[in-house]
Amino acid sequence: MGTILNVHSGDWIVRESGIGAGIDSYYEYLFKAYVLLGEKNNDYLTRFQQHYSSIMSYVQQGVAMINVHMHQPYRSTK
Repeated sequence: MGTILNVHSGDWIVRESGIGAGIDSYYEYLFKAYVLLGEKNNDYLTRFQQHYSSIMSYVQQGVAMINVHMHQPYRSTK
């Protein structure tokens, strides 16, 4: 996922993906929604797990976390 979305057009403005400011709350809210709603809606947990898996595969570089391009996660943005 990118970090900034144009709410009027639905287009991504910033296509950097990572876990820093501007996107980390999304991951947090997915998990919190699952905890709050429980097993009634596993969609939140499924989404969280998919993102977590991608973060561990592409964003984590050893002990550091990097930003990657959302459509080319193997490519660092900085």
